Amino acid sequence: MTQNDLSRNDLLLEVKDLQTYFFTQRGIVSAVNGVSFDIRRGKSLGVVGESGCGKSITSLSILRLLQKPGKIVGGKILYHAANSVGNSLTGERIIDITTLDPDSVEMRSNLHDLSGANDLV
Repeated sequence: MTQNDLSRNDLLLEVKDLQTYFFTQRGIVSAVNGVSFDIRRGKSLGVVGESGCGKSITSLSILRLLQKPGKIVGGKILYHAANSVGNSLTGERIIDITTLDPDSVEMRSNLHDLSGANDLV
């Protein structure tokens, strides 16, 4: 296994160019525009910023708990679910969370049932 394979296997979540807007009667509000970051397994990421800069909307977008009139209009949220048997990794499954309906059983069951889903907590 190469160093590149090792670094790829420890990837848990990729947020790429996330764009979340709110469509209101007064117009469109760009709450998150172009946010990108990676989270590695077993690591923490601290997000800091001024009040109103999009920290909460970013996290609600990732968890697909965004309330209307908010909508993810661009980017990808890729969850790297580790497939494991016993103590050995057998590969991974990559799920684009932005393509799942947030109210669907598929959204909640896919992430909960996958081996390594507790890594999200």
